[in-house]
Amino acid sequence: MRYAWRRSLRPLHETGSRERALLADWHYADPQLHLDELDAPVVVLLGERGMGKSVTLEQERIRLQEQGASVTWLNLGKDVFDISTAGSALLDAFHVPEEASEHYVLLDSLDEGLSDVPGLAKVLAHKLAEVSLQQRARIRLRITCRTTRWPESLEDELRRLWTGEHAVTLMALAPLSLQDMQIAAEAHHLDGAEFTEMINSRGLTALAQQPVTLIPLLKACENREPLPETVVEAYQQACRRLCTETRQEGSEHQSRPAADHLLEVARWVAAALQFSSATALVDHEPAAE
Repeated sequence: MRYAWRRSLRPLHETGSRERALLADWHYADPQLHLDELDAPVVVLLGERGMGKSVTLEQERIRLQEQGASVTWLNLGKDVFDISTAGSALLDAFHVPEEASEHYVLLDSLDEGLSDVPGLAKVLAHKLAEVSLQQRARIRLRITCRTTRWPESLEDELRRLWTGEHAVTLMALAPLSLQDMQIAAEAHHLDGAEFTEMINSRGLTALAQQPVTLIPLLKACENREPLPETVVEAYQQACRRLCTETRQEGSEHQSRPAADHLLEVARWVAAALQFSSATALVDHEPAAE
């Protein structure tokens, strides 16, 4: 189900990805903007799974198409399978039509693409570098990616190609507002005001500010099931949802472990992160300092 939200964005402070991963939920500059209000040549929308990045980007695509803008959409998690298809798809995406003064390239799910094609960031940077300066000046690039998978090397290359101040802007989705929660509740045939009052009375407002933890609460109310009594119960419910496979059938990935097994692994990882200086778990060797 898609909700009639117009998500607010907040610019992330300039900081390395390790620190950004830790601070992404709250370490924002003050202004709140919307994606359609950003005129930067490159906007990167960061955030973890289930926060609504892809939906926000899709809404931007619909808005641009309705305005008659030149738009190319590419889902890097579904539309590329190897280095060859990635290069071909990106080459097509970065082709600017002669009649277009601006050409929007919307690249969704870079993190998923990196899981399938580890060299995808290098291919992306290489194909952008091949675009002429004149054509690159007409490109408006929008990318979504999980915070902890965002490649610093790609960010450096983007800043090399677009050198103006704020030409490359990193943003994060702001938490859902009270109005957003009520809109979602009404979409599930619930009384919006009553739902938010119930959530607040149980101390669940913070969890309800993110779609991935709001949706289970909405579905429980819609099905007349009891809501979690505590924040701990609600958080466990959200973690189990995150450990459940959501990719479409037909993926070539290996079979996914059971949710209970993943939850146990997640507990160990969380403990290791809590009692160490690390801010994220990665599947590659960190770059030398």
